[in-house]
Amino acid sequence: MVIALDVGTSSARAALYDARGHAVEGRFHQIAYEPITSRDGGVEHDPRVLLDAATGCLDAVARAARHDDVQAVGAEHRAVTPIFTWADSRSAADAELLRGALDETALHGRTGCHLHSAYWPAKLRWLAHDRPADVRRVVRWGSIGEHLELALFGEAATSISMASGTGLFDQDALAWDREALAAAGIEPEQLFVLRDRTEGRRGLRAPWATRWPALRSVPWYPAVGDGAAGNIGSDCTDPGRIALNVGTSAALRVGSGATASIAGERWWAARRRKAATCTRGAATCCGCPTTTPWSASWPRACPTTTG
Repeated sequence: MVIALDVGTSSARAALYDARGHAVEGRFHQIAYEPITSRDGGVEHDPRVLLDAATGCLDAVARAARHDDVQAVGAEHRAVTPIFTWADSRSAADAELLRGALDETALHGRTGCHLHSAYWPAKLRWLAHDRPADVRRVVRWGSIGEHLELALFGEAATSISMASGTGLFDQDALAWDREALAAAGIEPEQLFVLRDRTEGRRGLRAPWATRWPALRSVPWYPAVGDGAAGNIGSDCTDPGRIALNVGTSAALRVGSGATASIAGERWWAARRRKAATCTRGAATCCGCPTTTPWSASWPRACPTTTG
């Protein structure tokens, strides 16, 4: 049996699956929440709300997260900042500054991500000048996946899948990209160690081990990006099928070759794991369609939905 936990933009969900990958009837739970928005483009989540929602779903049954969300973790594993979602546009000016200073085509070819407010280089630059006091307290930068893992186990790592959607990760070298880190103004030591999604962690700490005794010694696998998970769940894992995902945002994603090098400037890419194909998406991320033309030669679509 497998328990899957999805922490999305508008809700957390957990479901139980059998050994054949079929959902077990009656073993699904969902808890909705809303982001905190501001007039200047802010879109944030309170990490305590997401933690309560995730653990509440696990209570009902008992892990895919958004890889472009960013949060700071300070000493004693306490959250220093809210969780800044992909939709938070307050770093748009910093993204524009980086586009003028860097070779975006080369950076995009390595990381699979554009210099955009959805990704970490611009977000971390904005935080450095907008909230310097908070940034000085930061020990590690991570996503909701690492936040949950720290809460449950007292330690955490970043999966290759999650790292590949930050804009800081060289997808061919399978390492943090030095130029992207410099653009973000951080060092590799300020990020969590990298781990493949197949490397599970055991040993829930108190009080979770008491709360879920059946899960105390089973392996918990690191969070993976929602796009990659959606393609796998839709059986769109090769170039012959394209997944259309319609949730809080919309995107088209195709499984491609093992290299992260991008053929077209309007595409972005993220890895599922070290030895797997990349997931490429037409640039409709964040619900902002571009002028990418539709072609009759594209593979057939496999619709998916998320909340």
